[in-house]
Amino acid sequence: MSDKGLIVKICGTAWYNESRDKRELSVYRELGYDVCVIAKGNDDDRGREDCVDGYKVYRFTTKPFGKKCPHFINKIVSVFAWAKYVRKLKPVIISGHDLLPGLLISWLSTFGMKRKPKLIYDAHEYELGRNGVRRNKLTLIMIAWLEKFLMNKCVFSIMVNDSIADEVQKIYKLKERPLVIRSVPNYWDIDLDVCREKRKELLSMFNREGGG
Repeated sequence: MSDKGLIVKICGTAWYNESRDKRELSVYRELGYDVCVIAKGNDDDRGREDCVDGYKVYRFTTKPFGKKCPHFINKIVSVFAWAKYVRKLKPVIISGHDLLPGLLISWLSTFGMKRKPKLIYDAHEYELGRNGVRRNKLTLIMIAWLEKFLMNKCVFSIMVNDSIADEVQKIYKLKERPLVIRSVPNYWDIDLDVCREKRKELLSMFNREGGG
C-alpha cells in the first residue's frame, strides 16, 4: 500500500473502455497513490477481483436479490452494499463516475467517518439533460437538488466541456467553475501507408475466403 493511500473510482457500468477514467487514474498513480475501481459485474458477483488494462477492479452485482426482485429494490440495496464495501477499503479520495450511482455511493460510504475521504465528482454527461433518459419535472427537480447537494460535498467537480461547466456553475451558483476534461480518445500516431497495406491484405483475405 502506498504511503499516500488509496484512491477509489466508483462506476455503475462494466468499466472496460473508460479511457477518460483511465487517464484520471494514471495521474493519481503518477502522484504516488494506489488506485482501484468499483464497478458493475455479473449477477452473482460480490467483490470479484478483475484487472482491466493494469487497473484493479472489484465487481459487484446490481441485482443482490436476483432478477425476480423489483428493479428499484435491487438498485437501492446494491447502492448501500457498494458503499459498505468502499468504506472497508478506507480510501483517502473517492472519485464518483457520474452522479448516479457513482457520486451518491461515494458520499454514502463516508457516513460516520471521523476522517472522511475527499470526494471528486466526475460527470461524464450533463446530468439534467442526460441523453436517452426521459425525466418528468419532479424527477428533474430532485436530480438538480441532489446534484447541487453532493457537489457541495466535493473538493472539486469535472465536466466534459466548457458549455456544460458554465451551465452547471450558473444553475447551482457555484463559487468555483468545474474543471473541464474532455472525453476524447487516446491519441494514435497513424501511418497511412501501413493502413493502406493492411487494407489491401484484408481485402485479399476476404476475396480468397469468398472465392472472388
